[in-house]
Amino acid sequence: MSRRISISCSLPQPGNIGNTLSVAFKVMNDTSERLPAQRLQLIGDDYWLPTCSVALPAISPYTESRPVALKMRCHWTMDPADVPSSFSVRLDESGAKTIFSWSFWVFTKTLRDYSPVGLPGSHGADKYMLLCFGLAGSGKSSFFNSALTLMHEGDDVVNTVASGGTLGHNTTAIKKYEVPSANFTLLDTWGLDRNNYKDEHKVLPALLDGWLPGNWRMEASVRNKRHELAANNFSRNTRRVHGVLFFVIASAVHDDQEMETLKVSFQKVKDMDYEPIVVLSQADRECADCVNDTLGEHKALSELKSKATLSVKT
Repeated sequence: MSRRISISCSLPQPGNIGNTLSVAFKVMNDTSERLPAQRLQLIGDDYWLPTCSVALPAISPYTESRPVALKMRCHWTMDPADVPSSFSVRLDESGAKTIFSWSFWVFTKTLRDYSPVGLPGSHGADKYMLLCFGLAGSGKSSFFNSALTLMHEGDDVVNTVASGGTLGHNTTAIKKYEVPSANFTLLDTWGLDRNNYKDEHKVLPALLDGWLPGNWRMEASVRNKRHELAANNFSRNTRRVHGVLFFVIASAVHDDQEMETLKVSFQKVKDMDYEPIVVLSQADRECADCVNDTLGEHKALSELKSKATLSVKT
């Protein structure tokens, strides 16, 4: 007898990376013999646990089984880089095996539905963590206030973040700003200058990888507190940065030293497998036409954006 047994599945609704997924499977017995009751087993790999299975009842000849829900669990503390492009299941007695390919859509679908890392509330983040990074005085704090105002449900202006009018750094510690109606959190930190974020300080890699806790201050030393930081490893995924908005102040585009400072940090971010999004700030001070027509297409503005992007990327 030639066994012709096929397995199909319905992909679940988008969920969090690292969370258990409940996937509905059906088995088609396209043979002349009854298929005995057995278990449908998830084949383990670097992402999926090998102990996941579900009981499958006996299936009559030329009949498809009713759907059975397999709880697919993964190893602890996963992140987007760990998600495989496929998974495999098999029947423990008949030996039938099927590989299912899937896209990252299972976890993304739309940005509004997406939660970046699983186990929310315990070992992972249930929102994007977006870091705003750039030169001191580049308008990051003003951006926070504008963004929070636009996403605020009321009509009032939000001035949560102190901006402008001070000497030195407006922000001197790591701050998180939750946006209740959105699926991301904005992360603010002190601005870049020629004396901070140097390689020997290891601050930028530690910040991106979630080692630094909230309210970590600018003057604190990663090297001197490495044992203290290591003790918080279990919660690092809740702070890991998922995306970087890289602020380039328009006036700095003409300053070779400032652009070199930005370029070095931009490359550090890229070396950690991020693709920073360049944000040109205070463009109205360099492009007068932007003052009266903020949404218009202006040659001077286009040239500024191109030069800013090329200067940090090359």
